[in-house]
Amino acid sequence: MKILGDKEYVSKSKISAIFIVMMLLVGVAMLHTTSTFFPAQLSLTSEVFAEFIDGTDDDDDLTGTDDSDNIEGRGGDDNIDSGDENDLNIGDTNICDANADCSGGDDKIDSGDGNDINIGDNVLCNSGSDCSGGDDKIESGDGNDINLGDNSICLANADCSGGDDKIKSGKGDDRLSGDVLNCISSECSGDDKLNAGQGDDLLTGGPGADKFKCGKGTDKVTDFNKDEGDKAQKSCEIFGPF
Repeated sequence: MKILGDKEYVSKSKISAIFIVMMLLVGVAMLHTTSTFFPAQLSLTSEVFAEFIDGTDDDDDLTGTDDSDNIEGRGGDDNIDSGDENDLNIGDTNICDANADCSGGDDKIDSGDGNDINIGDNVLCNSGSDCSGGDDKIESGDGNDINLGDNSICLANADCSGGDDKIKSGKGDDRLSGDVLNCISSECSGDDKLNAGQGDDLLTGGPGADKFKCGKGTDKVTDFNKDEGDKAQKSCEIFGPF
């Protein structure tokens, strides 16, 4: 289904967006960071979005406007193209009941230029549920962006295994993370590919065998773990157990 900003399925409710921002702040707080990195990126959370665009449970093509958009794909394998300006894009968002199937779709997000926040899977997962993330592709353009493949809070005995995500950033000081997972006695991992563009970027793979590609600038891998199967270019500054 094609859904365009200014035409149809423009959400009139901000409740889901508020929840998303709350979840995002939990996820970002879990990452290794420096105090100088936050202001330009988290300023988006106070952005007054011109458009709230919701998808459906089907496979949707979601197109933003020339203003700042909040686009949520919801269910299905969605294509999100928010265009330029400062946008908040989420492939799958869910508060999953106990013992339910809330597995994520395989989403594609292209956020264009601007200071954007892009999340593949954003889930609060209750006990015994399947909240496994989809295999998402996220690409951001120029600007200071936050790109998260999987951003989940998982209670006991839930499946929150992250998808095998591909994340690519453009010019700017960006944060790329394959998996931001807060798991309580649950399965949480994903084999991700992180490709940093020009600028001083921070890359966090999370659990799983991740591949890091660093561009022009000072790029830091915060959690390199050879025992998990991680691989990184020599141009990356590597931190972790090695």
